[in-house]
Amino acid sequence: MTSERGEGVTRNGAMAYLNEIKVAFAEEREKYDCFLKIMIDFKEKRIRTNDVISATMELFKGHNDLLMGFNTFLPRGYKIQLPIEGEQLSKTVVLRCECCRNFENKVKVAALLEGHTDLLNELNHFLPGASRP
Repeated sequence: MTSERGEGVTRNGAMAYLNEIKVAFAEEREKYDCFLKIMIDFKEKRIRTNDVISATMELFKGHNDLLMGFNTFLPRGYKIQLPIEGEQLSKTVVLRCECCRNFENKVKVAALLEGHTDLLNELNHFLPGASRP
């Protein structure tokens, strides 16, 4: 198996990483199970890479070794970076992600309604953050 970064990700490497998670959360089995559900949802394309990263960062909070190890499995262009000691994730990053999601949704809608400018203009009134004429 090869990650989109071109790095070799072996089945043994993936199993070893899952074992690290299982050991780290031996007393909190639900966190391990939650991680598996996140991975299944991602594989089935029910959630996006950004959502996987956010959920994993929240789930593995305080386990920097697991977070850094997860980078191996992320596609090219994505990387978990730990905040500096004591620093919280900034609201700017969260807002930027939200803006990206809003933009992505608008593009999907625009593609769906291509050629139907009247419908697209009407729909824009209902989208979050849409400007009103």
